Parts: sequence; structure tokens; C-alpha cells
Amino acid sequence: MEGVIKEGGFELYWVGDLAKKKMQVRFNLEFKTPDVFEWTTHLSTDYGESWQMTHYWEYTRVASFVPVNAEHVELNEIISNYHQGLIENKPELVLSALGDQFIMWNGNYSSDPINWQAHMALSGDDLKEWPGWMVEQAGPYSNEFDILSVNVRANAALVITRDTGQNKFRKWKREQTTWLLGKKDDEWKILGYYLQKISNP
Repeated sequence: MEGVIKEGGFELYWVGDLAKKKMQVRFNLEFKTPDVFEWTTHLSTDYGESWQMTHYWEYTRVASFVPVNAEHVELNEIISNYHQGLIENKPELVLSALGDQFIMWNGNYSSDPINWQAHMALSGDDLKEWPGWMVEQAGPYSNEFDILSVNVRANAALVITRDTGQNKFRKWKREQTTWLLGKKDDEWKILGYYLQKISNP
């Protein structure tokens, strides 16, 4: 087997006749978008001078999480409101998605909790002022997300999303975010979130 990795995919070669290398088979994987990739096989019987495609498949990523009840829909809406508030410069919408206290922590580019960092914890007036600061100082903001998983136990929920977007300070692509939410008076609120690929300045 021989191969080469290239941007957006890779090629693998299998040589049937090791002495002459007359018959060769090539496998190509190419990502057309982050959610669509093509897998093709090709055959050469003249030492790799010409190739004939023998098989073609196109794969599309299907969302791995589908809301199954009203509670899941509400959790999705709360996280969506948080992002939309930042996107549309509506700090009051961001604040409506947050609980009485809000904490962020960073993975510091590590999956080992020993290396994680506390980023900030907000409550009271500091919490009320923070969404306005984010809109003014960190914008423009964009983000698209998919929910990967939801785990609910009583009044606690853990939601994992995959996010792509940017603000003034950084860009992110297919980054996983871990959200902690709590229910109070029959309403879900965001209590905090964790980002692995970020560290404190």
C-alpha cells in the first residue's frame, strides 16, 4: 500500500503486481463540504498511466441528535437564543438565556482536566452587564451549531454542540462546546459552558 494525504482528503494505492506494478487500484476520499464526502475507486492496468473509475459513493452526514420531546426542544431554543442575541446585537436576549450565575472554563487545548482553566464566573450586576460588553467589544459575532447529545437528570442538563463561527477575538470550526443548564421554576437556563480549544490570555 502506498498513499498520500492532501488537503480535503487522501489517496491510497494498492499494487497488484509488485514486480511490474502493471495493475494498480487507487482509492480516493475527498471532502466536498464539512458534511459531504466522496469515496471513489479507480483501476489502472497500464502501470498507472491511465485510470478508470470503477465505483463512486457520496456520503452525507446526518445530524446525530434529533429532539425527542419538548424538553429537548426547549434546551435547543435556550442555546439558540444565547447565540442569536450575540449575532443580532440583542444583549437582553443573551441575558434571558442565562441563569442567576454563569461560569466559563477552558480546556487550555487539552483533554486532561489537570490542564483546564477557570475563565470567569458572573452574577448580579456583573452578569447583567456582560452581554452588552460582548455585543460591543467582541462583535461582530456569528455561529452555527448542531446538537450532538443531550443528557437530562431531574433539573440538570448537559448538552454537547458542534459550533462554527467567529467573533472579534477568534474563529472556531466544528468546535465542541459543553453546556451545563439548570431548571428553575419550570424554565431552563444556561449555567455555564466549557470550551476545550481556548486558553486564558
